Amino acid sequence: VAAERAQKATSAEFNKPFDMKGMADLKAGFDSIYGIAVKVGGVVWDAGKAVLQAQAFKEDVTEALAVVAGGADAAKALMDRAAGTADKLGRQRGEVSKLFLDLTTKGFNADMTDRIVRSIADLTTIDPNARAEGITKAFGKAQAQGRLNLDILSELNTFGLEQGDVIKEIGKITGQNDAEVLKDLSGRGGIRGLGVEPILAAINKQVGGGEAGAAAMAKARRNLSSLMDQVASIPANVLFDLDVGAGVDTAKGKLREIIEFFDVSTESGKEVRKVVGDTFNVIAEGLFGIDTSKGGGIRDVLQSILDV
Repeated sequence: VAAERAQKATSAEFNKPFDMKGMADLKAGFDSIYGIAVKVGGVVWDAGKAVLQAQAFKEDVTEALAVVAGGADAAKALMDRAAGTADKLGRQRGEVSKLFLDLTTKGFNADMTDRIVRSIADLTTIDPNARAEGITKAFGKAQAQGRLNLDILSELNTFGLEQGDVIKEIGKITGQNDAEVLKDLSGRGGIRGLGVEPILAAINKQVGGGEAGAAAMAKARRNLSSLMDQVASIPANVLFDLDVGAGVDTAKGKLREIIEFFDVSTESGKEVRKVVGDTFNVIAEGLFGIDTSKGGGIRDVLQSILDV
């Protein structure tokens, strides 16, 4: 009797009409979960990519500094100094570390590099159109050539520093008037032996005096737009300053595995290329009726397609 009842109950369940609403609810639930999973995966991927990009940039700068500054310890000291200066000036650490690298590469020591970066920050504080990279380039020319001339002053003028202010600062050092300084600057040899001091003095005068970086630091503490920029820079600074050595090493290992897998010199790389080639041949034969068994390579197959 019990068996008969069980059989009837089972048959009744089996013979019920198909519950489309239930399936629709199930699908809706699945779509919802899938959508959430995709979004979460996207967030995780974007976060991981941002970390790796910031760390890759930091690694590039640090390795370059190690070469030009004389080793890993010197590079770390410069990176630490750049981070401290960036925080005081209210700038991104990555941006300032790049300027440190640029100036160190041009032959400036740590103290002069720091002073130039602070001075440039002052100039861009009072003149948002001043271009830090262009001014850095002009500093590098003066350092490399060992002289000041009209070409360098013209570049500085283009990037935001008044040429007349530099001429006056040179005159203070050489005891010349503006016309005499201008004549020497126009000469073939320019004016030698002054370094970049007249440029720094001109920037200092243009921003109202004080120690290098004073104008930028003052704005960083009181100005609303500067404070908002600093808040906006927090994620970039955090990513740049993360200590994720083990994670980055793991990521490097995985990337190397991918590269090796597709490397033509490996068996897997050869197999991948063969599969891709065979797939291309099948498509060519199916769509265009081309007999790829005769060989000739992909160039000949492509030409055959054009001929069709």
